[in-house]
Amino acid sequence: MTDAFSQDSEPPQTQKVHHRSHTEHSLSHNGAVALDLARSGFYVFPCKSQAGSSYDKTPLVPSWKETSTNDENTIRRWWDRFPHALVAIDCGKSSIVVIDADRHGPIDGVSNLKEILGSDLSLVGCPIVETAGNGLHLYFSQLSAEPFRNARGNLPPGIDVRGVGGYIIAPGSMRQSGQAWSLQEGSPNLYQERS
Repeated sequence: MTDAFSQDSEPPQTQKVHHRSHTEHSLSHNGAVALDLARSGFYVFPCKSQAGSSYDKTPLVPSWKETSTNDENTIRRWWDRFPHALVAIDCGKSSIVVIDADRHGPIDGVSNLKEILGSDLSLVGCPIVETAGNGLHLYFSQLSAEPFRNARGNLPPGIDVRGVGGYIIAPGSMRQSGQAWSLQEGSPNLYQERS
């Protein structure tokens, strides 16, 4: 069984993959990640992978809030068409909220987050993902009758909330350059948290 959040030694182009005891036709690395997430109940959709472009991480499907899915056939079609697309998780439909700490220029959201939560973020006990841009995503389940919405500006600079109405690039997503969103070592697995 391949853990979609671990690093493969194979390039992210097309590979034969075996996930969750299912043999797939040739599917890109990111396509396999999308299928694993969908099988765990996450709603996903493809996003552009254009580091440095203003279009980076923008949806490749219209109306992503309505279109995001965990339907395997739809996911196969998407990643057959866009094999290198990043995998986005629809936070609202997937019942998660993610604290998104970015590092852009002089603004260091990761340092700001550690000032709030302490230097050892593993003590929070949630899945933590290291982003391709050297930031962090902390994943939590949405349990409230009034779920957190997508928001920015209410926390220190560089820290946003991704909830209902927002999306996040999934752990396991990889750019053709090899840059990846990876589960932090020792962090709880996102799949186990859903069980």
